[in-house]
Amino acid sequence: ASSRRLVGPLESVTPSLPEGDLKAAVVVLAAGIRESDDGRRELKPHSLQRLVGGWELARERDWPLIVAGGALREGEEPIAEAMAEQLARWGFEGKILLENRSRTTWENLAQTAPLLKAEGITDIVIVTHAYHMKRALLCAKKALPESTLHPWPVGHLADRVRPSAPD
Repeated sequence: ASSRRLVGPLESVTPSLPEGDLKAAVVVLAAGIRESDDGRRELKPHSLQRLVGGWELARERDWPLIVAGGALREGEEPIAEAMAEQLARWGFEGKILLENRSRTTWENLAQTAPLLKAEGITDIVIVTHAYHMKRALLCAKKALPESTLHPWPVGHLADRVRPSAPD
């Protein structure tokens, strides 16, 4: 019940997609990378959950997929590259574009702009966690003012069903 009250308002963004046959790009915002027990770098669970949501949508609609996330420390692999490697392991055959220099949500979106312009795409589906979507949309409105934004929230933390008496 507490997650419903605390996180629910943050997660109140309704998903949307472009109407008809409009071509869009799916932009997946990274959520971190970590070192595994055997020393390999692996995507954190939040990054994986976002990537799955974007991968499914891009595959279903045959839209390009932009993975956004740079290296958090000098000399490290950018998160976007790790995301692209994971997509390859899953057999994704669609177009993947990398935004691999950013360290923040604002930078993710601002540095995605040239990739979108080069592709001639103005409809953008932003994939991030539901609790992060409102913030991501605020950044996107400033970083991509000429684009039409479509939120695609994943990983809701708050229960979406009405509470029952025991709740």
